[in-house]
Amino acid sequence: MATQQWKHHVFVSFRGEDTRHNFVCHLDKALSGKGLKTFVDYQLRRGEEINTALLQAIHDSKVAIVIFSENYASSSWCLDELLKIIECHESHNQIVIPVFYRVNPSDVRKQNGSFEESFAKHSENPRYSNKIQKWKDALTQAANISGRDSNAIREIETPSPCSLEGFVGLKSKISEVKTLLATGSSDVRMLGIWGMGGVGKTTLAEAIFAEVSSQFEGHCIVKKVREAWEKGREQRLLEQLISELLEQSDVKIDTTIIGPEPILVERLKSKRVFVVFDDVTDRSQLENLIGNQCWFGAGSNIIITSRDKQVFEGITDNIYKVEALSDTESHQLFMRNAFKERQPSQDHIPLIGSFVNYARGNPLAIKVLGSYVCGKGVKIWKDALNKLSKCPNQKIQNVLKLSYDGLDREEKAIFLHIACFFKGENIDEAERVFSSCGLSADVGVSVLVDKSLVTISKYDELDMHDLLQDMGREIVRDKSKDPRRRSRYWDAEEILGMFEENEGTEAIEIESISLNTSQIRDNIVLDPNVFKRMPKLKFLKVYTSCGEVSKLHLTRGLHFLPSELRYLYWDQYPLESLPTDFDAKELVVLHLPGSNIKQILKEVKDGGKLKVIAQSLIESPLISRVIDIVFGKLPFGIGNKVPSSSCRFLSKIIHMDMEGCQNLRSFPNNVDLQCLEILNLKGCSNLKIFPEISTNLRKLYVGGTAIKEVHLSSIEGLSRLQELNMQYCEKLESLPSNICKLQGLQNFF
Repeated sequence: MATQQWKHHVFVSFRGEDTRHNFVCHLDKALSGKGLKTFVDYQLRRGEEINTALLQAIHDSKVAIVIFSENYASSSWCLDELLKIIECHESHNQIVIPVFYRVNPSDVRKQNGSFEESFAKHSENPRYSNKIQKWKDALTQAANISGRDSNAIREIETPSPCSLEGFVGLKSKISEVKTLLATGSSDVRMLGIWGMGGVGKTTLAEAIFAEVSSQFEGHCIVKKVREAWEKGREQRLLEQLISELLEQSDVKIDTTIIGPEPILVERLKSKRVFVVFDDVTDRSQLENLIGNQCWFGAGSNIIITSRDKQVFEGITDNIYKVEALSDTESHQLFMRNAFKERQPSQDHIPLIGSFVNYARGNPLAIKVLGSYVCGKGVKIWKDALNKLSKCPNQKIQNVLKLSYDGLDREEKAIFLHIACFFKGENIDEAERVFSSCGLSADVGVSVLVDKSLVTISKYDELDMHDLLQDMGREIVRDKSKDPRRRSRYWDAEEILGMFEENEGTEAIEIESISLNTSQIRDNIVLDPNVFKRMPKLKFLKVYTSCGEVSKLHLTRGLHFLPSELRYLYWDQYPLESLPTDFDAKELVVLHLPGSNIKQILKEVKDGGKLKVIAQSLIESPLISRVIDIVFGKLPFGIGNKVPSSSCRFLSKIIHMDMEGCQNLRSFPNNVDLQCLEILNLKGCSNLKIFPEISTNLRKLYVGGTAIKEVHLSSIEGLSRLQELNMQYCEKLESLPSNICKLQGLQNFF
């Protein structure tokens, strides 16, 4: 069968008098906003016979959306459209999506109710005698295809209104900012939200976003800009921004040019968007992310939050300063966090005002302080106030540190690990490392969350406020004035100074190193024995900014790694193997992205503790003994046959990522992937056959592949499948008509 050439993405069939000025308009706008080319005939139909141009438009559309409304069957024009749609569905696998607009699917299927009345009238016209049964059959067939109720579609596409429950003093601030934005203007408006740390800038920006973003054609919140720059993730932020605004999942930015490609800029210019850039610390960050206002369409609104007012100079139209909470608001917020739903005792009431006064209206300080004394007796309250009164010059830091001081030894260790290294990292991976160090990870993280010291994002990433991170790092620095006696390092200059001090045999106390080589000015060649004086080293992360080449070199090799290592991440590791005598019995996490390595580790007697491998390797004696491989990125080649030595460990993989593998033509069928739950094959542009995979699969991503058809036998056994992504499968010709009826399938796009 020849490949169908599509002129339109979507053809919409509808009864004008029922839906033209409401549902169809919204649907057309939503589809166009996603970059889809739609054919919607808004002309009043005066003739009885459907014209050939309309029939051709149906034939040339990849998808047909049929909106069944109360009077749909009263129009012979609509019924003829439906006949053509069913014909195209059968002849060249046109995708048909029925939408039941205020009608019961059963009435459509069985021609009851208003549909029965319409056919009674058609029966009186002899011109339709040879069409009536065909129309009825087409209605039955279309109604049997899995469809959507129009109300359910509206619920999915309409953002939930922002709930202000739990927030104090926010409603009036939202009104003030909305006045400054002037969302009805045709100009591109930029607003700066400015204030001290912990005062609620991000919360305010997110609340405004939730209220007004649905009025725009595209919207996005770009969080933690400063942190992304520090970790070399600026390219990822730009790709996220453009992906969300254009609603396109496969956006990749060429690192050799500044900003998005011209074709992407042209698409951005056509959209009226609402964007929030959170925690910007330098104007150069904005220049990289938005270039200039010409990137966005007329009427776009942009909000920037920052502690530094200089960031806004010459860029924003207005600056809104977030003021501290009033005494009344502060009291209300403290009560919520200190007593939850309970009433304070008579003994506590006289002390409440002292805590509120100390925090001086800073929401973060109030929340942390209230959480700290929650459930505590009056003696603890008085002791806390006594400690705070002794250090009047650093009030907010003292509030935050008070909560830290109330942690036990393990909780303090976990907090400092997160502050120094694991902020923004996956919680499961972090907890594995914590546990390997003898810490009660689950309980410890839970306590930190309860005390408002740590949060967990919707992406399961550990997070904390910048002020809390600064406090944690300051605690580490204060523990030892002698850098060689400090346990944790994250500053590039200090780390390099320690690397260069490689004289003598005295061991140093360092336990954790996180080095961003992008912060190094010149290329550095490490001594082969650089880690020999660090026998207690448990955490080693060497990474670089997106697209940059590492400036850390091992031209003389690497002779030693400490046996205490739990976590080893080395971006662009330059050697073909790790040290031959490296005893990896304690190693839990191994990441070596972009490396030249050919053999990971020597055999370990019992397989050690290694649980996470994120590495393009399949040949290693140790692999077969790994207890639980959570993430594997495997370089299957053109033949797609996995070496037999590797098959024995693939059955343990839970998450496999092969995104962008151009050599993959068909997924290997000679392996046992019984534990596989997540499979990412996005962008494997030469993959033509839908993968035959584990029945335990929960998420499957095959967008941007060359898959032509999906047989029912390929998916009917995937009873646990929750998410299936087949976006941008341009060569897709057919799908099972009941694919949306898969038990458990929640997201199909």
